[in-house]
Amino acid sequence: MHTNTIGRIGKRTVYFLALIVLFNGVTQMKIGHRYANRSDSDFFKALASLQLEIEGSDGMSILRITEDHELWPAVRELGERYCPIHQTFNEFTKAEIRRAEWLMLGSTGHFGYPQPEDGFGYLEATYDTTHYCRRCGIGAVQKAPFRFRAEPKAAHSQFMQLN
Repeated sequence: MHTNTIGRIGKRTVYFLALIVLFNGVTQMKIGHRYANRSDSDFFKALASLQLEIEGSDGMSILRITEDHELWPAVRELGERYCPIHQTFNEFTKAEIRRAEWLMLGSTGHFGYPQPEDGFGYLEATYDTTHYCRRCGIGAVQKAPFRFRAEPKAAHSQFMQLN
């Protein structure tokens, strides 16, 4: 069993448990981290000296790094110091994926917000909130499809996720 973080909210870290199935006692799986923040944030200014490949657009920057990278300890320290948005992921080899009994598919990007987005209006429009807890978010039952502002422009994405 492997404990991993899925995100950070301020200085609080959110964890999940992942059961790792070892194939013949060996796995080549890598644990990766994705950091995101404004391009002009102190976190990305501090990363500049490490000369890592950073993706970015519209004033946002994203760094993906695995724990086997030689600069991972320095990046982890900067992440703990500056608290950017932080998600973890597991990277498997193609052979491990082919041998897996179960697979989980997920989106690689977020595309827009459910509508109406003002005041979280989509909650009432999309869910029966009779038993919904506004504190923890459980209890809502979907009663209608999600609404988009416009047709999604994710032509090459087979899966998508709303913000």
